[in-house]
Amino acid sequence: MIRPSSPSLQPYGRFWDLDDAGYLINDCAREFLQRPWGELVETWRRGCLEILGSQAISVYLRGSIPRGLALEGISDLDGLVIVASLEGLEEKQMALRDWGRTLRSQYPFCSAIETQIIPEADLWDTQLPWGILLKTQGLLLWGVDHRPHLPPVTLGRHLIHHAWHLRQDIHNTRQWLRQPQLNHKRAIPKIQHKCAWLCRRMVRSGFELVMEREHAYTRDLYLNYAVFARYFPAQEREMRRTLQLAISPSAQRSGLLIFWREFGHWLTEQIEQQLAIDN
Repeated sequence: MIRPSSPSLQPYGRFWDLDDAGYLINDCAREFLQRPWGELVETWRRGCLEILGSQAISVYLRGSIPRGLALEGISDLDGLVIVASLEGLEEKQMALRDWGRTLRSQYPFCSAIETQIIPEADLWDTQLPWGILLKTQGLLLWGVDHRPHLPPVTLGRHLIHHAWHLRQDIHNTRQWLRQPQLNHKRAIPKIQHKCAWLCRRMVRSGFELVMEREHAYTRDLYLNYAVFARYFPAQEREMRRTLQLAISPSAQRSGLLIFWREFGHWLTEQIEQQLAIDN
């Protein structure tokens, strides 16, 4: 049995507004980069440009920080750096990961630093999520602004990002968690990080399952949970537990393996039946 130690969950977040034509409105703004997040964002931006130099085309911030919804100790920094090509950038990608770990130690209120390097052409690939993410939740910090040229985004299945891959994500994470070398106190932070990562995907996948019926869109975890629970009240307890684990992750390997097997199986079965996914 997993008993998350998080405080009581409170309603938090907001849905995306729609314009008169039914398109999602990007509500990111620089004025939301207040203390303590503003200093972290600027330090991260400068570091990205120092590492990538002339290969960087644009630097964007996305997620809760540019929407003014970041919570200390819970939210992470999600950044995108646009380049012409990934060719020859392996060492710089490793340098960016090291830079993220350095920032994480300097700014412990931020739960993680995630920096994606995206080839410019991928923004227009409809099989990839990057164009939609930039259009709806990207804040330009430096360089070329692609957002005015990206197509507007309506509500629909093209907003599903996690549900398609959830079964494989759960399988891979459970396999990873069985590694004997993780049976050590030093592995606790790694297990907690993986727990938070997968549980966030499960909560968002639960919302993606009912998103079209709700005719609304949000990536905010509490709202994802609350909407899911209205459609599946019998599973409210399990999804609440998933939300708690996403916010206050556990390192209890045996409990996580059982929980992800049982509720994960139920959730992926529902996704595959109702969204007709063939994995």
